[in-house]
Amino acid sequence: MNYPDVAAGPAVFHPAEEDLLTDDPFTAVSYHFGMLLGVDDFETELAYHRGRECLHQAWLHGPGVVWGLGVGLDFERSEIRIERGLAIDGAGRNLHLDVAACLNPGAWYEAHHDEVKATKAEDAEAVFDAHVTASFATCLTRPVPALAEPCAGADVETAYSRVWETVDLRLVPGLAPEPVDRYRRVRILLGLIPPDGSDADVQAADARKAVLGADETHRAAAAVAAFQAMANADAAQLSPPDTGDGPRLLTPADLALPVVLANIHLALVREGDALKLGGGRVDLLPRRSHVATATIQELTAANLLAVPDPSATAPPVAPAAVTVMNATLAGAGVGTEVDIVLALSAPLDARSVQPDAFAVASLGDNGWADLTFETPAYDAGTPAITLTLGAPPAVPWLVIARGSGAHPLVDAQARALGDGKDFVHIQGS
Repeated sequence: MNYPDVAAGPAVFHPAEEDLLTDDPFTAVSYHFGMLLGVDDFETELAYHRGRECLHQAWLHGPGVVWGLGVGLDFERSEIRIERGLAIDGAGRNLHLDVAACLNPGAWYEAHHDEVKATKAEDAEAVFDAHVTASFATCLTRPVPALAEPCAGADVETAYSRVWETVDLRLVPGLAPEPVDRYRRVRILLGLIPPDGSDADVQAADARKAVLGADETHRAAAAVAAFQAMANADAAQLSPPDTGDGPRLLTPADLALPVVLANIHLALVREGDALKLGGGRVDLLPRRSHVATATIQELTAANLLAVPDPSATAPPVAPAAVTVMNATLAGAGVGTEVDIVLALSAPLDARSVQPDAFAVASLGDNGWADLTFETPAYDAGTPAITLTLGAPPAVPWLVIARGSGAHPLVDAQARALGDGKDFVHIQGS
């Protein structure tokens, strides 16, 4: 760690649970002219503004990395390296690392091997998993003379004049625990996690089904209403953790709860008397990172514009014209085969263009008789479908492209041809 003002005197380190700075977002100093200010007044002023920031960040942002704090393996130096950066912990406090920090995993393993579930490999003495965490910490720095009894002899003592906020970085045995994500109903509504059998989960799952089952004209409004309902239900059940007889908490997480930066899989090899980093990989997936609100706005707008307005579009796909022509055989001029070409108003999902999706028949003395045709040919560029018959059909004849039944033609959004209705073309004399 890089502690400031070392020349001015030693720094005293305090971990997260010993936060030297107070916060009280609901008590402010009421100043008035001629008021005598003391230490308590300045502490109250500091606690008010700090508490407001922590309250906002804890509830509306949550724990996560803001920038930096990359984790990497330096095999040449046999070190784990954490780059400088900024994060927010569960109590809304800023975790700031202003210089890169390194750790020797071999020396760490020698000190913690009893806590590690390591295995041996053919080319490694110890193979194990661990994770890197960052916690809030404070340091007392810059000792200055202080008058212990200013009115009785002016005895001089030393007191620290600064509190420096820093980060406590640790390598912890085992993989990081799964994060506890808030707003469970909202996550189920969005399809991010599966529901269990609880009433709340069933409610969210039912809301999701209702939104997905709504017609396109009203689906967006239904989604917003369902989101608001699930968010309201989730927020109503949120509260700070109960500390029992300890200090009252205003934020969602315990003060000592660290921020996970990465999981690490390590392999250590013996070189003389020392253990060196012989292999490994870093997994950043367990960490949570904050995305700037400007980026979220852009992603929201892009998603909105990517969804067609159902009120301004025609049915998903419909044949726009039917053309009948003799097929030209290579090197043989005009043959006896006949192509029935169905021009489309929009592309289809090519997988749905199968023989079962079509029917061709001609009307004779015994009624309609089905005609055989070759496997449909789909041209996505036009777009068009070609059905090739072995001979010209007797008139009247018809061609059906199915938008209903068990094997309908569908587009890339899985919307059925003709909005779920069959297309029928009858060719007369």
